[in-house]
Amino acid sequence: MTVIITLLVLALLFFFLEIFVPGGFLAIIGILCIIGAAGATTADYGWMSGLLVFIGGGVFVVFMFFVEVKWLLRTPFAKRIQHNEQNLGASLEKINVDSLVGTEAEAATRMTPSGRIRVEGQLVNAKSENGWVHRGEAVIITGSDVFHVFVRKKITTN
Repeated sequence: MTVIITLLVLALLFFFLEIFVPGGFLAIIGILCIIGAAGATTADYGWMSGLLVFIGGGVFVVFMFFVEVKWLLRTPFAKRIQHNEQNLGASLEKINVDSLVGTEAEAATRMTPSGRIRVEGQLVNAKSENGWVHRGEAVIITGSDVFHVFVRKKITTN
């Protein structure tokens, strides 16, 4: 009897924790606890009692789902823990890279070998063709593809 009650309490705990850790994993563990409790009940008290525990557990699962979706998500506590902010990011402005081949630019981030360069006041994703480039180093634009501008370190002669 202790095993049955322990499994049912664990199922209750896992369903409750599923509210705070979404993804379904804890709910699956809770369902397995209910199945285990039904199996232990069947072994100790017969198949009819095991079936009642299993059906009762199923009703409990549906009830907890209803509580989570319909009631709890509308409480002030849920509003405090939900992520409701907008992502205000924006894509970079498109520039004509083909006309910039041969132009000097500055590494806006460290390029290992990918990073960003600043060219004509714009940040552009870039990939170094000849090794890592430190932030602030001068580079020359050599070409582009759909995702990157290709650059080479500017060779300074003394």
